[in-house]
Amino acid sequence: EDAENCVRCDNETSLIVALGLPPRTIVARALACYPNAETLIANPEHANAFAAILEGWEYHPTRVHILDRLPRPSSRVQECRWLRKEEILGVENGPELVRDNLLVASRRSRIAAAFVGRQPVSFCFASSHTKSFWNVSVETLEPYRRKGLGTACVRWMAERRLARRMRPVWGAAESNTGSLAMAASLGFVPVDLIAVFRRPRYTENASVPPLHLRPDLS
Repeated sequence: EDAENCVRCDNETSLIVALGLPPRTIVARALACYPNAETLIANPEHANAFAAILEGWEYHPTRVHILDRLPRPSSRVQECRWLRKEEILGVENGPELVRDNLLVASRRSRIAAAFVGRQPVSFCFASSHTKSFWNVSVETLEPYRRKGLGTACVRWMAERRLARRMRPVWGAAESNTGSLAMAASLGFVPVDLIAVFRRPRYTENASVPPLHLRPDLS
């Protein structure tokens, strides 16, 4: 196997990562072996080549951000805490399958949650991680969006991970101005650009797919 031009697959997260520019036959074989794969990540310099292979898939240039230090909050911050596993079963699933996503995420990561009353409504977790970095994923139930709850969750979890010298990584499509603004408000700095391809059935409301955290970053 050519280690510089190959693919890596994670069926649990429905993710395929392409390293370099693997042959078309290798990419086709990966798609056949992982029919549930929703997302493929590649180097942006090979975006045109993958667009020709992934006919019908949507292409989203995506900015990768890193956080070194959180800015001082400008207002009172929503209190958060770690979500208990038994509480996940009580989360509303809805069309975006938030509960199902949290159940999968809980196998890899602790989940920070913001509450309205006793109901957990916004969540932050690491969808992937290395020794020194973790990829931020945020889920917020539809009625509670645009209220700062997701931002509070990320801030709360990032504080605890930074204290352990684990830097948060944030991926946001260049077209997703809301996500880019949220990253900037938390002090994330853009450091790289990646090519993200999604199957047409992958909705805009789905959570950001986990980024491939390269070993050389850790």
